[in-house]
Parts: sequence; C-alpha cells; structure tokens
Amino acid sequence: MADQPETARCPFHELMERFDPLEETDAVSLAAFYTRAHEEAPVFHSPKLDAYVISRHADVLAALKDHERISRIGSQPLHRKYVAEALAVLQQGVPMLANALIFVDPPLHTRLRKVVADAITPRRMASLAPVIRASAHRMVDSVITQGSAEFMSFFAFPFPIAVISELLSFPEEDHPRLRVWVDDFMRWSASPNLEPEEQVACARSVVALQRYLMTTLEERKASPKDDLVGDLLRSVDAGPAGMSMEEVLDNVALLIIGGYHTTALALGNGIYRLLSRRERWEALCAEPALAPTTVEEILRYDGIGEGIPREAKQDVEIGGVLIEKGSKLHIANIGAHFDKQVFPNPYEFDMRRENASRHTTFGYGIHYCVGAPLARLEMRIALEVLAERLPSLRLGPEEELKRVENTLHLAFSHLPVAWDV
Repeated sequence: MADQPETARCPFHELMERFDPLEETDAVSLAAFYTRAHEEAPVFHSPKLDAYVISRHADVLAALKDHERISRIGSQPLHRKYVAEALAVLQQGVPMLANALIFVDPPLHTRLRKVVADAITPRRMASLAPVIRASAHRMVDSVITQGSAEFMSFFAFPFPIAVISELLSFPEEDHPRLRVWVDDFMRWSASPNLEPEEQVACARSVVALQRYLMTTLEERKASPKDDLVGDLLRSVDAGPAGMSMEEVLDNVALLIIGGYHTTALALGNGIYRLLSRRERWEALCAEPALAPTTVEEILRYDGIGEGIPREAKQDVEIGGVLIEKGSKLHIANIGAHFDKQVFPNPYEFDMRRENASRHTTFGYGIHYCVGAPLARLEMRIALEVLAERLPSLRLGPEEELKRVENTLHLAFSHLPVAWDV
C-alpha cells in the first residue's frame, strides 16, 4: 500500500510564491508539490529561498554533473543568525569544514578527493563487515529483554558512531562525547530557532570537536597507524598531491559527521517506513535477501535531506530556463525521487524496485559521497540483524514520534518501538 501525499493546499502559482521546503518535515508531503511542479514548472524561482528550484530527475542530474558552470562554493543558504557570544566562542577554533570535499570545487576538490578515495578502499570497507554486524547485535542485546525502547537512542545513533569510529580508530570511550559534539554541530548548522544559550553551547561543542581532532591527528602523525587516518596523514608528506594538516582535519571531521549523522537518520526513516505498513516488515523478515534493494528504496523514498544547494558561476540553461551567473540553486532530491518518468508509481514504497539506486541521496557527479558504500553496508547489515533478532518489531505510540527540527533533514529525532519478549 502506498503512503498517500497530502493534497496541494492552494493553486500552483501561489505555491511558487509561498514555497518553502524547509517548513516540511515529511518527504511524501513535500513530494506532492514536486509532482505538480514536474508538469507545470520543473524549474522555477522561489522568492522565499531566493533560488531556482530544480525538481525533475534529468534536470537534477544535469545540474549536479555540471561542476564547470555550477559551483558548490558559496552555495550554502543563509537561514540563520547567530548571537555575538556564540560567534566569539567559534573564534577560538578554526573555520569548520572549509577544506572538506563537499564544499570545494576543482582543482582543490580533485586533489583532496583522490587522497580520500585512495584511503577508502573497497577492501577496507569490506573488512568492516564483521565489526558492523557485531555492533548491530550489541545494540539489540542492550535492550532486547525490555520489550520496548526509543529506536534512535538505542540503535540509530550509537550504531553508526561505533562503525565510523572503528574506521577512524577512535576509542570506544570517546563515542559519547563525539556524538554530543556532532549532534551540536548539526544543531548549530541547521536549526533555525536556537536560543542564545543553545547557540553558545553548540559553538563550544564545535570548538571541542576541532580540538579533539587536532590533538588526535598530531598524536597519530607522530605515531602513525595502518588505518584510514594514517593514510591521510601520510599524504601530508607526499608533496603537492597530498593534503595539508588543515585539510586532513576538515576531511576527517567530514567523515565522522557524515558517517555518523547521515546514516543514523536514514536508519530511522527506514525503520519507520517498514513498520508503518506491517506487510513490509514481515516481507523483510521472511526474505532477508530483500535488504539491499530495501536500503535503496529507503534512500529514494525519504532520503535524508530535501535539497542540495549550488550556485551558478556562469549563465546556464536547465530545463529550458536560463539561470544567470551568481544565482542560487536548490536542487531538489525529493523531486527527483518522485519523478514518475524514472520511478513508476513513485508513491509506492517498493522493496523490490529495480532502479531505486538511481536516487540522488548521495549526490551525483564529482561530489558523489565517498562514504556511500559504507552507509549502504551499514544499513543492509542493520536491517538483516534487526529482522533476525526482532521479527515482532513494531512502532510505539504515534504521539511520541518526533521529527528533527532543522532545515537540512527530513528525519526522526524520537522513534518509539516495541517487540515481543
């Protein structure tokens, strides 16, 4: 059974004036707008975002692929205002992620990506599978006798932080504070209504994360390990083709932020979709081999974020619309994911959908997520373990469901579940 979209609330021309995807918290509700936009205005200018919204799958791919005319630099929308006290705290650190892969263009991006890609090898990812499976079982073991729990707390958040910490060789005793720091970084980056004291607390976490990473990297540089971080640090001495220490810092930060937070939110979305229609969960339990395609459908149906920001560095035509140099672009993943020209019956959550992997949750082109193979591996193993250990898993009280309150993610912060003991 498909999850039905909400009916559009007003005429389409008014929607363009009022359109604000940041007010939506559910992918299916937002997709109802894009379904209509595909027919009437697949590329349009949104006054609220001050950006051109691009929603058809083919146009989304074209925009993401065109890195020569469409830039990642300077594309981040400015939705938030920070108090002076919080900004003063940030001054104690360094600009966060300034040299991270996802925020730079070639030629810098080309050099950095090669170093990171050479370190994130298929063999290294495959070697993590036993650790990932053991971690998933450990999360279930911690609550299985209780009969109920909050999914994000007992599984979705601690599971990926354990995995990415294993990849980066961060000790287990550091997991709790790493989670706090990354959670606060995401709140700082994406929550529009933080109180001043919350802003200051988040800024302190950002600086604490930087200092932790800087100290760790200096120690690892002096006593290198045969791991991913060691590979990145060895590139510091490799000449112009390598990284600087500042670049290593930013890209290790990117790996832990993306590897933890993104996977956690995707897992929450997936469990919600599977449990909201009982036949879906029962199908997975009966046929665990469905896990890989189910992961792709989860990533298509809900994704994690609604859109990808870009900026035109030259005049460019997309979908028959001329976008002038300097214009902001809002590349709508959810629009692409519900494009019926690519995904027949897009509102049907189809665990056997053959082309679900054509989603753009991990981006496209040169900025395609380097951690995508790890995220897929984690999600597949998580579904397999949960289906094996908790076949009676079901959603808890609906009134206790809570969505993430930020401008970047369509996901859950609180997801109660229960099972038979």
